[in-house]
Amino acid sequence: MRMLERIDAMLNSRLFLRIASVVIAVLIWLYAAGERNAETVKTFEVSLEYRNLGVGLTLSDAPDKVNVQVTGARNILAAMTPQNLIATVDLRDLGPGRHTLPVTSLAPSGVRITTVTPPYAEVQVLRLIEKTLPVSLNMEGTFPEGVSLESSDLDPREVLLRGDEALLQKIQKVTVVTTPQELIRGEGFLELPVRLPLSGRVEHLSVIPKSVVFSYTLKRDLPRREVPLRMHILGEVDPDFSVTSITVDPPSVILQGPSAQLDLIDQIDLMPLDISGMKETAVFSIDIVPPVGNDNEGLLPIRSATIRVTISPKSETRMISGVRVGISGKSIYPNWRVEPGTVEVVVKGLPSALENLPEVEAYVDVTNLVSRRATVPVRARSKGGALEIVEIRPPNVTAYAIVD
Repeated sequence: MRMLERIDAMLNSRLFLRIASVVIAVLIWLYAAGERNAETVKTFEVSLEYRNLGVGLTLSDAPDKVNVQVTGARNILAAMTPQNLIATVDLRDLGPGRHTLPVTSLAPSGVRITTVTPPYAEVQVLRLIEKTLPVSLNMEGTFPEGVSLESSDLDPREVLLRGDEALLQKIQKVTVVTTPQELIRGEGFLELPVRLPLSGRVEHLSVIPKSVVFSYTLKRDLPRREVPLRMHILGEVDPDFSVTSITVDPPSVILQGPSAQLDLIDQIDLMPLDISGMKETAVFSIDIVPPVGNDNEGLLPIRSATIRVTISPKSETRMISGVRVGISGKSIYPNWRVEPGTVEVVVKGLPSALENLPEVEAYVDVTNLVSRRATVPVRARSKGGALEIVEIRPPNVTAYAIVD
């Protein structure tokens, strides 16, 4: 009984509790340290490096990454990145062809590489060469009637190919392609891409330059046809005037184009010209109406014509009867009379002036007359000067001096 009491007293003593606490702390520390230093496994995706490739060679179809599995302390692997690992393939002394080469990997101190996936890299080594080839033109399609290629040139006429030797041996020519429609729409030159006789995507092949300039001239020898220009006049000139002439410059045009289009054109119309109320000669520039629709607009050698409308005043005559003959001037005789006392006067002027006929007066001049009886000419004038005196009938009358 005393033994149990002693054991219980010892377990409840402060010294025992202190010793137990220290022992437990040491055990916990030992467990944690063991966990940190315990080994673990981790896999990294690492970029694959290719070294010692010969001059004038390049790689094709080469993998660029491998998976590297490493083992080491947990705390060390937790701080690692793929950049801490190195994976390489040695290409020393390799020639053109396919090769299967081991992947060599390196890890930092304290880390052990367990596996590399894949352990081998399959690569194709290509020999790069240069080759110069002339450029040929390939015309797809035919020119329309009357159009042909008169001259052409390519700049440059040759291109440089750089790439895999085996591939370049298969290429014997390079081309540029165009169509007659492109040349007709162009302005004498086109930049055309160089084409290779290969299909699909091609790697490790370059063309210098990638395009060439194609300069050219076209010969146009289409049928020609002379076609008159036709005027369309609207309205009337002022009633006092008339149109003397209407001239068109040029009176006709020579069209050049496909026969099928020319056969549809007998004449070409000008835009209508309104001459309403005109009183003087004028010159106009009148647009041409494209023939048979917009498709034939390209046939027109000119787009407008010069129209000259010559206008002259109208002149009409009218006879006025019973015009009294008056006396004008002074003589030694104070009074005079004439026989016959009236005359007919023929006048000329604009229609509007004749429509509202102004007063016309006739007279004889007795100045310096000394004879009591004399034959004198009759003169006439219109008031306002709107009319021209054409004729007086009779042209002469007899003048008698009145003496008391």
